[in-house]
Amino acid sequence: MIALSTFSNLPDDRKEAVLVAAAEEFALKDYESASLSEIIKNIGIAKGSFYRYFDSKLSLYRYVLNHGLQLRLQHEGKILHEPVQDFFELLVRNFQEKLRYDVQHPVFAALAYKVLQEQHEDVRETQKELKGHITTVLVGMLKEQQRRGIVRKDVDVRLMAYSIFQLQSGMYDYLADRFDIDIRANIRERKPIVELSEKKVLKVAQELALLVKRGISAE
Repeated sequence: MIALSTFSNLPDDRKEAVLVAAAEEFALKDYESASLSEIIKNIGIAKGSFYRYFDSKLSLYRYVLNHGLQLRLQHEGKILHEPVQDFFELLVRNFQEKLRYDVQHPVFAALAYKVLQEQHEDVRETQKELKGHITTVLVGMLKEQQRRGIVRKDVDVRLMAYSIFQLQSGMYDYLADRFDIDIRANIRERKPIVELSEKKVLKVAQELALLVKRGISAE
């Protein structure tokens, strides 16, 4: 996830233009068919100049994805770092913030959505790192909740964290099905992955938190 020094020394607005162009290409296509030539054309530089920024497509891909992750962490940082009193209420707020982030940074949000669906061998390690980062944050929060007696202690904490991660990851596809949203069209048109009212987002977030809290048993 390290850029070459020439890229690091670019003005911030120029770096942002490179990252947005790359994120758009990677979000709209799968990793294998994403074209460096298309990215370079959209940036408006010579091909030789690009290789003074990044040494490969994979290096660029990993850097752009990490940039989006850092943007998301900045966006959600206040929630993630404040003392957690009610973990399930935090899940509701966090889900709301994720969709607000998508509205503000649709291209990077689309890339984060797309990377979890990639099948290319070169991306496997990147997927593993992304999942590992998110589940590590969840594990830390859940351990604190176990200490407070809010969540159960007889289930492996990593199993809980991984299950929550999978539920959240699948929410975009669920929302697309429930509200008849064309995710691919939204990505192509540089729109947020899903566009819903605050009221609908809150309702779905509360349903998700309730599912995590109580499971599906009617007892």
